[in-house]
Amino acid sequence: MSATELYPQATALTTASEKAPLLLRGEDMTVWRGGRKIFQNVNVELRRGCVLLLTGPNGCGKTSLLRALVGALPAASGDVTRHTPRSPAFMPADDMLWQGSETVSVALRFWADLSGGNAASALAQTGLAGLSDRPLNQLSTGQKRRLSLARLLVQPADIWLLDEPLVGLDTAGRQMLAAVLMAHLQAGGAAVIASHEALPSLAGVEITTLALASTP
Repeated sequence: MSATELYPQATALTTASEKAPLLLRGEDMTVWRGGRKIFQNVNVELRRGCVLLLTGPNGCGKTSLLRALVGALPAASGDVTRHTPRSPAFMPADDMLWQGSETVSVALRFWADLSGGNAASALAQTGLAGLSDRPLNQLSTGQKRRLSLARLLVQPADIWLLDEPLVGLDTAGRQMLAAVLMAHLQAGGAAVIASHEALPSLAGVEITTLALASTP
């Protein structure tokens, strides 16, 4: 039986026309976790101005693939090549960073100081400027999600890796996410997004979907 028959998600993807500069390529990627093969022979390409959407059931490897692309989870085989000197910016599915009694502005300035980003601008873009003095432990789920997105904005990166970015966001929050994502793509960035939900409208953006399947 072939690898593709065993692992239906093993496929090659190109996420833009050949004219768009290549930002990231993953070739023949295989990842194990906890003694279990999560996926095998996955190939991805990501080009400027484009989105790769990862879908599939829980446990199929969406988060593992994101972590492999950012370098936080080593692949058992295969290669990941980035054609940008900037490290990818990763937005995890949880918001565990935002705990404790420090304020929103203090917490985000910590990350901005690490990368030279503008915390005030990021708070304004994500609709959090009015909450800059609010303690983290008083934020709602949606507000923490916005703050996680603000953390991306203070980290200069061409590649965004977003894990379930829509969770906890209301209609206004989803519109904000779409606006921030569009600005990133129009500036020449790209994104890989793992989501159980349909993305908000991104007019004119080429979106390629990789549907991961559970492994045997």
